[in-house]
Amino acid sequence: RFGLAGFRHFIREWFLEDGLTSESPSYGFMTLDGIRAFGDALHGYSDPEGYEGPDGRMDELDIYGDSRYRAVFDGFFSSLMPDLAYPVVADTHTTARMPVEVAETMASRYEDSRYEALLAELCKGDLEGHGNEYALFHRNPDLTSVPPTFVDLPDVFFPALRIGLLRTGERGRESTAVLSASDWGVHHHEDSLNLIYWKDGHEALTDLGYLWDRPDKAMTVRTMAHNTVMVDGRDQKREGRGGSLHCFDATPKVKLVEVSSRAYDAASLYRRLCAVIDHGEAGSYLVDVFRVRGGAVHDYVFHGPRERGEAHDLVLVDAQEGWQDLTNVVAGSSDSPWSIAFDLDDERRLVAHALPEGPERILIGDGWGERGTGVRDRIMTGETVPYVVRQREGNPAQSAFVGLFDVSPGSDPFIRSVERLTPRQGEGTCICATTAQGTDVIAFCPAGHTGVFDTPEGTLETDGLACVISIAAGGGLNLGYLLGGTRVSLNGHVVEIAEPIVQGKILDTYTDSTQSYYEIDQPDLGGDAVGNTLLVECGSYSTGFPILDVEASRVYTKVDGRGYDAMSARSWKIILSVCL
Repeated sequence: RFGLAGFRHFIREWFLEDGLTSESPSYGFMTLDGIRAFGDALHGYSDPEGYEGPDGRMDELDIYGDSRYRAVFDGFFSSLMPDLAYPVVADTHTTARMPVEVAETMASRYEDSRYEALLAELCKGDLEGHGNEYALFHRNPDLTSVPPTFVDLPDVFFPALRIGLLRTGERGRESTAVLSASDWGVHHHEDSLNLIYWKDGHEALTDLGYLWDRPDKAMTVRTMAHNTVMVDGRDQKREGRGGSLHCFDATPKVKLVEVSSRAYDAASLYRRLCAVIDHGEAGSYLVDVFRVRGGAVHDYVFHGPRERGEAHDLVLVDAQEGWQDLTNVVAGSSDSPWSIAFDLDDERRLVAHALPEGPERILIGDGWGERGTGVRDRIMTGETVPYVVRQREGNPAQSAFVGLFDVSPGSDPFIRSVERLTPRQGEGTCICATTAQGTDVIAFCPAGHTGVFDTPEGTLETDGLACVISIAAGGGLNLGYLLGGTRVSLNGHVVEIAEPIVQGKILDTYTDSTQSYYEIDQPDLGGDAVGNTLLVECGSYSTGFPILDVEASRVYTKVDGRGYDAMSARSWKIILSVCL
């Protein structure tokens, strides 16, 4: 019983409510490795006949029936990158992978085809040729006939850790954008609202990772080692930075996540929205809108994946002054669109498009690029990577950094041209991108506001928090998307939502090992809400849960042991979308 109490402590107190590690994937597997064998040995245990402990008898103890333990395995599964590695966040080694032994446990103990597919892929489709003692005694013998299968990875936002993953492609394996709003904690970095982007087999926007216990490990912990915004040239604060979700929506063609934090005391607004626009086999790209208010200097930073890239529509000269500890710094300025391209291999290229809202200073230099080997060594290899900095100043500074990231064949980029449009009336941000498929017009408006924009395709008018109208060369509609607004119209194409936002108070929560739900103040929400995100206010932060079922006034976040435990919250909101 003492051992069981310790096991449950780690499952319920060290791992988070959503099953993810409180520290990093690397440390999550270290922790799991220390308790997994004990839990497996304890599974099915019964007290000796006639014995009854102070807490009663134990009969056929079901370790794997504990939904919080299942959430740990599901978290390790759902957070995988397309190459079955893990996002390099916090103290995570770049080499972090799921051990085959863990996948073996998942496939053996749960009747879940996703876990079986993962095991098969980790074993390269040869299940008969791979396995250890555990597999000999526990693996379903029928799995020997499973052909090489491929893992389907979901779009997901983890409500406790507060990290979102947006995916494209067949089985979610073409690309993944990772946006983090995680709070500070042990083995975390000064990386609030960090963005990672992986596409077509390549890291495009990278996190530098973990140097273990090297004396210079702070070089990958500091804020400038991440793809985020620095305020007044300082590192983010640690304690109290928080992290909140404002929207998460994943439709087949448009996927979006918006988060914020209190990473700087000087910043009254620190908020990032990322959206993936997916045209299927033709191509996809990532849109980034980072809004900051407060302080005197804002530095939007990202790292090139390889040697210094090639800038277009931007004049760069040797900088008179450097930036942080970068070397070989060149500088320029622009108030119009420019781009920088990085070759990922002989065929694929990352093009980062910058869309200034006014004058920006641009600095590009070489900085720390070592990522560690994942072992306890002190080898210093001296790699550098290019750092790209977009800088704005003000008193106080107010910025809305807008960018697009396109990974596509270097000889045939998916995005051909892009511009930023200011509203003729109202408020909002609008982007017009010419692609291989036609013209994409993307707009974001603050809640309660309408924006009117003059575009090459006509006048776009919307009150949506986000909208996309994609028009083919012949004038037809490639896609239409509207989130959190009643209407968007452009060139005769209209998308409407009768009631785009519903919200209210939370009356109660309930959780047991099989189900969890919020009792809300609206008894007729209806089944159409299933699949949407339930946003909840949890005191000092907000987060979101996938709606798995609705029954009268009960909104379920866990059904049949699958899903997440509802967390204590005061109010709820659902932001609806339509995608044509």
